[in-house]
Amino acid sequence: GVRVVIDPGQDIELVFDQKYKVSSMKLQDISQSSAKQRAGRSGRTAPGHCFRLYSEQNFKIRKTNKVP
Repeated sequence: GVRVVIDPGQDIELVFDQKYKVSSMKLQDISQSSAKQRAGRSGRTAPGHCFRLYSEQNFKIRKTNKVP
């Protein structure tokens, strides 16, 4: 039933620091594939919209896929 998605373009991810051997949560930009997946959540059952809070130019310079 999701019809509207607001995509801020960032996500909190668990990142492991090799130097200090510590995991931490960091705010990072999402990839293009993650942005497309978020947009796909709107309108699955009915017409919907996705509003991105960043420019199209910013979308194009993001990584195409998430780094494992």
